[in-house]
Amino acid sequence: MTRTVRKAVDGLLAAVGERRPSEFTTVDTERLVIDTGWDVKRRESTSPGRADGTYMLAVMAVPSSWPQRPDPFAPSVTPHPS
Repeated sequence: MTRTVRKAVDGLLAAVGERRPSEFTTVDTERLVIDTGWDVKRRESTSPGRADGTYMLAVMAVPSSWPQRPDPFAPSVTPHPS
């Protein structure tokens, strides 16, 4: 019954050009993060679930004004004494 009601609501929303306000695409999530002054540093998402086709998304973001730090995995370069 729950799936039937959900599909009916989704059909009604699609008919008027809307979607559920609690469901987002990965583009919506990243746009929200960027528009609110954050920089996306890393993003991972899963494959769609078999039961309902939804994705899990994890985003690592820092404020845009965050100080730039060197990459800890980059080879270190030290000046050669002359």
